Amino acid sequence: MRMKSIKLWVGSHGDAFRELPTVGNVPNVDAEVANPRAVAAGKRFIDKNLTTSYPGNPESIFYEERLAAENVRKSLGYYATLDMYSLKDHGVRSAAISAERGVSGSVLGFLKHIGLTALVDTDFGINSSATNASTFDIASGEVDAAMRGRLLTGLDDLANAEEPRTAAVGDFRWFRYAKGLHVDTITPDQYQPAAELDLSTPLPKHVVDAAGLSGDSFYLLNWREQPTEDGYWGEIVTEIDAPDSTHWPA
Repeated sequence: MRMKSIKLWVGSHGDAFRELPTVGNVPNVDAEVANPRAVAAGKRFIDKNLTTSYPGNPESIFYEERLAAENVRKSLGYYATLDMYSLKDHGVRSAAISAERGVSGSVLGFLKHIGLTALVDTDFGINSSATNASTFDIASGEVDAAMRGRLLTGLDDLANAEEPRTAAVGDFRWFRYAKGLHVDTITPDQYQPAAELDLSTPLPKHVVDAAGLSGDSFYLLNWREQPTEDGYWGEIVTEIDAPDSTHWPA
């Protein structure tokens, strides 16, 4: 029987932590909290954002940089590494993948199975360092029984199925991270974004201008009603063509 071990991280941001999925009955899935000190403190981070701390530095004075290096080490030897984020407030179900490093068709199949329709090409997060790695976002309030069921069946299929479900890069809309929205440039009250985002309506010109961008193909991927500790409250992306996946993992 085909079996491939999966590393599942959750809790990279302690202020948006959702409990670990119940994966005890799913063989070959190893789940772990990515930033335990931040989760315990209920803070986004201790010293700095874990997501932007990869690949990390074991000798760093910053906790998250040391932790990032340790998380990369713990992810070695797995068939795939998945990092689950649970956005606060509002966001599009999406995943981040490094188009340069890529992921296998079975990881894409998992992402499609749990309902993701948008992929963002970025080297932020553990996908910059771990093999066959992706981070994926599930908006707050959506980790319900149905989503838990899809997560468990998707993980079981990815780790244990003889022929796991697959998907292709063309099955998703592709975006690239453009900029974070900060309270020093524009606030949620000034913009008043929609509660439900679907990447169908580009950002209005005054928001694009406030963010210091130029063009008309920018979208709001997610946003928070209360900014993070460092003042950010939303992420802007721009749509791109699906990348060449011929060099991606099998």
